[in-house]
This record gives sequence, structure tokens and C-alpha cells, in this order.
Amino acid sequence: ASARFRLEASLYGERLGLKISINADAHSVKEIDNTHFGIMMARKGGVQSSEVINCYDLPAFKKFLNRKKKRF
Repeated sequence: ASARFRLEASLYGERLGLKISINADAHSVKEIDNTHFGIMMARKGGVQSSEVINCYDLPAFKKFLNRKKKRF
């Protein structure tokens, strides 16, 4: 995908209030180090740390889990 498409998709997700979680897709303990590939792709897509729930401190993460949000 083009850089323009990635930026537009990221901005659209931000407007919707979407959050992401970066996952290593690890099938063994040593594959947990693969998380950096997900981080690189998120950065390439223009994702900000404020959009990534892995970046939240504990109080912010608990607040996120306990949020009351109107569902579609």
C-alpha cells in the first residue's frame, strides 16, 4: 500500500477512536522478540503511541478496559 493510503487509513481510524494492540504473534517464548516488526509497521503506517494500548501505563490501561462506550 502507498504511504498516502497508510496515512489516510491511520487518520480515519484515529477519527473513529480506534485503538490497536501490537502483537508478536509468537508461537514460542523466543518469538516474543518479533514484536519489533509490529512496532516498525505501526510507525510506518503513522500510528501514534496514544493509539496503541500496549503503550498505556497501568492506570490508563485500566481506564481503557473499564470504559463505557456506546456500541454501534
